[in-house]
Amino acid sequence: MENKKNLPKHFVDSLLRVRYAETDSMRIVYHANYLVWMEVGRTDYFRQLGFTYRDLEEEYKLFTPLIEINCRYLASAVYDDEILVRTYLKQVNRRLIKFGYDIYRVNDRCKLCEGESTHLVVNSERKRSTFPEKVLSAFQNHIYDKAL
Repeated sequence: MENKKNLPKHFVDSLLRVRYAETDSMRIVYHANYLVWMEVGRTDYFRQLGFTYRDLEEEYKLFTPLIEINCRYLASAVYDDEILVRTYLKQVNRRLIKFGYDIYRVNDRCKLCEGESTHLVVNSERKRSTFPEKVLSAFQNHIYDKAL
């Protein structure tokens, strides 16, 4: 059972269906596609906060390059499975953001993998930068609920 103190306050769920191009000759999802699905989850998470990666890049001239990613594979998905990517924040500060992911097969609720990705905040010159207060506040309102 998960420790309630470590449960995220906010999840964003993304649904997708395994495409044939994401599978190998046995119709099993190729491992790198789980990382792509995590990106789908991150993008949807930003949208749920009321802005997009594009907003961050165009309005603030900020980028969030990936500096670390991991994925623990637990079961396989196959062609045409419906997939749920559950994305949540694990850590955020002015200079860094870390997302967590749980990926499930929808029909039997089987957990396929769990992972996390860490991203730095950089400016258009690829120098370390910081999130503007508006963006940081939006993220901080969705981090772990300290009251549990």
